[in-house]
Amino acid sequence: LPYEREVRSVIEAQRVVFEQLGCIVEEAEPDFSDADEIFKVWRAWSFELGLGKELDKHPDQVKETVRWNIEQGRQLTGPQLGRAEAQRTQLYHRVRKFMERYEFFVLPVSQVLPFSVDTPYLREIDGVPLHSYIDWMKSCYYISTVGNPALSVPCAFSASGLPVGLQIVGRHQDDWGVCSWDMRLRRPQTCGGGAHPACRLSAAGEQLPRRGRHTSQAGCWRCSNQRCALPL
Repeated sequence: LPYEREVRSVIEAQRVVFEQLGCIVEEAEPDFSDADEIFKVWRAWSFELGLGKELDKHPDQVKETVRWNIEQGRQLTGPQLGRAEAQRTQLYHRVRKFMERYEFFVLPVSQVLPFSVDTPYLREIDGVPLHSYIDWMKSCYYISTVGNPALSVPCAFSASGLPVGLQIVGRHQDDWGVCSWDMRLRRPQTCGGGAHPACRLSAAGEQLPRRGRHTSQAGCWRCSNQRCALPL
């Protein structure tokens, strides 16, 4: 998948966090062939089923992207739905086999940094054209397609202060294993000697601004230190 360069670099920088928590980190990914088609077929079917009547009653009150999804659903045939479900089964087993080697799969929540509310959706990522209004979030809905448990956590901030999210995906039905990562990453620690490996004091020791950072009135959401400089 295409990723905005800063998103990719921010995620890469978190490798050391997981290594310091005792993980063996390898670069690998499942074969997500057909995931995009599967998701979009069932999304279109769901939109038509849930919102089709609303479009018929109030066509002038339904925004264009929702209208498009409903119309896509109305064009679906029984064989298309059957094919999508067969593809989904094959995808599920490919991911299951991948997860036999890897207990967890870590990737960005979204492929891009947050964009302006005045931009309905993005049309390209790092020079790669996008073909629908949801293509910028494939990294998220590919996981939804297979149904594995996933946890989204704050990761870091871009140079301009925009947040980047990281998702930790577990094996099928290992919800507890995934949720345990929330506890590991948020467990209160004290910075300095014996600090949580994900927390670092800024070199100059200055207090980070609270607005637009992970600090609150109590400081870092992980270690409660006002000067902790690494948000995960």
